[in-house]
Amino acid sequence: MVGPLRHLHGINGRTLFCILLVGSLILVMIILLPGSKPTLTSKSVPSLQPRPQPNYLEHPQEGQAYMHTLLVQSGGDFDRLNAGNQAFVDGVLGGHARRYFPLMYREMTSKARGGAAASSTHERSSDTN
Repeated sequence: MVGPLRHLHGINGRTLFCILLVGSLILVMIILLPGSKPTLTSKSVPSLQPRPQPNYLEHPQEGQAYMHTLLVQSGGDFDRLNAGNQAFVDGVLGGHARRYFPLMYREMTSKARGGAAASSTHERSSDTN
């Protein structure tokens, strides 16, 4: 044999067919497996672009405000953030965003409820005086 297939001289047609068949099946399985392709879901939070993500080290107040916005928009669900916002949150939380982002949301909402309850209790006690 001459040309690029000269190294296949010892392989018969049946063996070559089996190799090509197995390779094709593997390729088809990779393409068709669920989760192998990135998909956009309706759960995704829209990107907050063109607003750039703040440098939370140089401007911590801006970083905190941006994090609050992401918490509110996602409902504390890290998976609802787009890839850029996930990277931002993961950077702020030292690589532990999946664990702490939902906890931050719960803390934020409990403080909001606690503050509203405290102010309504204060109003009721001042009405009786």
